[in-house]
Amino acid sequence: MKQLILILGIFCGTMGFAQELPPIQLDRPDQTETPYTVPSGHFQFESGLFFEKANKEEQNLLLPTVLSKYGVNDRFELRLITEISSNNIQGNLGLNPVEIGFKTRLLEEKGTIPMTSFIGHVQIPKFSSPNRKGNHFAPSFRFVMQHTLNPKMSLSYNLGAEWDGENPEATFNHQTGGSLQNAKNSRDSFCQQNGQRRKRCI
Repeated sequence: MKQLILILGIFCGTMGFAQELPPIQLDRPDQTETPYTVPSGHFQFESGLFFEKANKEEQNLLLPTVLSKYGVNDRFELRLITEISSNNIQGNLGLNPVEIGFKTRLLEEKGTIPMTSFIGHVQIPKFSSPNRKGNHFAPSFRFVMQHTLNPKMSLSYNLGAEWDGENPEATFNHQTGGSLQNAKNSRDSFCQQNGQRRKRCI
């Protein structure tokens, strides 16, 4: 049962005493990142399973993808992303290029101004399986914003871009998501909308 929760759900770990920490804020399971950072001096781990059906025949699987975070201070965290991927046509399993990065808090929520953070990552081709190496370093970034609508509801939205390490085209993306907290059973519900557009950058 513990293994099932780890793979299909969310696993979070912290160092310290839970009663001394604020509520845990997650970047998963949706694609909309949170502007909150990990408390200073603490680790947090988030893991999940990703399945994609590219077409009628091709399927991609990440099993698992792991996001590791460490709070340097109350406004800055270091981040590490590792992914083991599989493709049913290529028939191989390998480590995707490891991503290192950071998240920093820029603005606190005040009136119409949302809480805003900046997230930056870069993929390191050297730190991957031979069959997963890219030709170049692949950076990505996004601005992460969140409005509190009421004590139980919030609205989050992200704007950013990423490169794949193979060509100069960037994929510009945006995500918008809403969450609803249920105080009776400590469960959260969420919905989101995603969009992408590829454009050549010179």
